[in-house]
Amino acid sequence: MKIFYFLNLIFLCIIYINKSYSYSYDFKDNQEISSGKRHTCSLKMGEVFCWGDNLNYQLGSLGNDSNIPRRVPNIIDAIHISAGGQHSCAVKKTGTVQCWGNNSFGQTGESIQATNVKISSWREIANFKNIKSVSLGENHSCALNNSGEVFCWGDNSEGQLASNTIEESSIPIQIPHLSKITMISSGNNHTCALHLKGEVFCWGDNRSGQIGNKRIQNKVSVNLVQNLKNVREISAGGSTTCATTKDNFVFCWGDNSFSQVGIENSLENKNAKILMPTKMETLQDVLMVSVGENHACALINNGTIDCWGSNSNNNFQLGKITKSSVHPTPIEVPNMLDMKFVSSGGLHSCGLKSNGSIYCWGNNYQGQLGNGNFSNSNGRPNKVTLTSTDSKIPNQFFLSCYFYDLNNTDSESGADKILYENSNFSFYWGIDNDSDASKYLTLNGHTEDGFFLETKLTYENAIESCNRVIYLKNQSSKKNNVFKLYDFKASFQENIQIKEYPILFTNPTKKNIIKRLVIFGDSLSDNGNLKEFTHYLPGEPYFKGRFSNGLVWGDYFSFMTELPILNFAYGGAKSSSDINLPVYKFVSYLKSGVRNLITGGMTNYINSYIKHYLN
Repeated sequence: MKIFYFLNLIFLCIIYINKSYSYSYDFKDNQEISSGKRHTCSLKMGEVFCWGDNLNYQLGSLGNDSNIPRRVPNIIDAIHISAGGQHSCAVKKTGTVQCWGNNSFGQTGESIQATNVKISSWREIANFKNIKSVSLGENHSCALNNSGEVFCWGDNSEGQLASNTIEESSIPIQIPHLSKITMISSGNNHTCALHLKGEVFCWGDNRSGQIGNKRIQNKVSVNLVQNLKNVREISAGGSTTCATTKDNFVFCWGDNSFSQVGIENSLENKNAKILMPTKMETLQDVLMVSVGENHACALINNGTIDCWGSNSNNNFQLGKITKSSVHPTPIEVPNMLDMKFVSSGGLHSCGLKSNGSIYCWGNNYQGQLGNGNFSNSNGRPNKVTLTSTDSKIPNQFFLSCYFYDLNNTDSESGADKILYENSNFSFYWGIDNDSDASKYLTLNGHTEDGFFLETKLTYENAIESCNRVIYLKNQSSKKNNVFKLYDFKASFQENIQIKEYPILFTNPTKKNIIKRLVIFGDSLSDNGNLKEFTHYLPGEPYFKGRFSNGLVWGDYFSFMTELPILNFAYGGAKSSSDINLPVYKFVSYLKSGVRNLITGGMTNYINSYIKHYLN
């Protein structure tokens, strides 16, 4: 009865509203952002989303550059993220680190091979635990563990690993003489660490003075930054370093070619390199600072963001069109209020609002602003969205290998125990060959009657490819897991976003009378569709997006019959989409979580099924 009165109240209120509202899903509730050189990543309830440049799979999946957030597959328990030059990493609840993207110097933690220069998102760094944060440079990575120790790996040509050599390493190397570290930050080719006492130590490339040791030369060993104390927070970016002190002032040093240290550089480049920390007198009450390639931004205590440095045409890294292309004095980014975090990348920056919404500004040629297009930012912040305004990307098919862990059960019938009680099975993308585990297996074929019909890859080839994936997974396991192949399917990528539509292969040895199970319905049958759509409904204590404390009937039926399941059931579904339209508009206006319960009518789902599976 309470629901009836609530809906009547909604319809009564609609009479007074004469305005149309966008139906696009609002990408909010993010907890952390990280801007890389030409891509951006965010952390959202354990999941990682990335957008922008994808030349080296730094978005965590294959495909073209993306101008909207793309979920990184197989990560559901991340607690921290970092985006680097052309790679990305996430720290998981277990204290392990998972990296993906460019691996030319071993910066993802994988062994360096000529055919292994691009790494997808399905590996954790072996024998590397107890980590609480990571920070990535151009071609190197560093991590801080819970004991206050620092480890780095990847490129070492400029002394980034502080190992007294210039040999690169894919294995994390502990930085000597460092302990009680509370924070780390990596620039292009240097890294700095904040000590518990408020002192800062740096190492690596020092050709612009970014190490802070009064010299212009590389410093392979760890160096104490001179004339700097009581530091609360640090940021290394490009070839510049900044620090925020406990009394909320900012000190910067290093490359000042674009006045990013806060000192005006002359036409003769007399102030191009600032060797010692210099206080920015015009900045006060600063909570944090973030340094990009040639600009920097600061989060002010009142929730606004100030930026300074380069503001070149078509980039507008400072979030505002100005007459001058260089600004040593910070200027406020327009309309950025109630902000709680800022992150500066190569030629762009992003800010995180208190409600978890993200706004980005600057260069957007690879889609790193996440605003649905690849045009420049027009000199203003752009809200990150899940709606793309560009033309569709052709659909593609990939091989997905589903597996389970034989040791993750007390029963001898391990498969049944897991599949029917814990549903603890997962999938990984198939790979091309033994030597290159970074390239996903693209399938040539089409769907027909709910099955994938291959034109190149045979049924036997698919089994062989998946067994190879499981073999590599077993080899890299650190917990004596025994993974076994349960099933393999073709996955369908729709447009720019990766949204899985698992499609069973045609098995020439089976002649099933019933070829598939297609489900239309509401919350009784929803196996996670509404969760995929809203990213947060239903939440805990519901089980993996289902309106239940476990699997729903369709899951069990699919397991028992070994039939492919195509599930179009959504919680809150109605018979007709027209009936729900006014309610959808109104609750969208209210901007409440309730709005996403109104997800359309049964005709929408039937039309979607016809479009994707019968045509």
